[in-house]
Amino acid sequence: LHRICDQLTTPEPLPVSELERLIWQGLAQHNITGFRSQVRPPWYDGRRGIVDFAHPGIATVIEGDGRRWHATQQAMADDRRRDRLAARHGWLVLRLTWAEVAHRPAGTFDDLAEIIANRRSALEAVAA
Repeated sequence: LHRICDQLTTPEPLPVSELERLIWQGLAQHNITGFRSQVRPPWYDGRRGIVDFAHPGIATVIEGDGRRWHATQQAMADDRRRDRLAARHGWLVLRLTWAEVAHRPAGTFDDLAEIIANRRSALEAVAA
């Protein structure tokens, strides 16, 4: 019931998995802002392709790669195809695993913060 109420009253969709919840929490704790959850990116085909987190302003996606969704070689191949599709649209895809987020969050989110800061700077330099 709580999940349904949140979905009806919260503008941002709820994370789908525990890994996504931990990523969302890590982004907030490390002051990494501008990301939205469960985003339909420009290459979304109407059926598949929603990404875990996206920051349209810097064309960056963060995906949580848990075993539940990545248990087969086909699932991993599908993700690589989606990564190439994102790259064709100029987007950067960053993938995080459970181990990175749950067991070494400080280092993982410090890395993310630096990558995102560099991405912002590069895009601002191109725009200038």
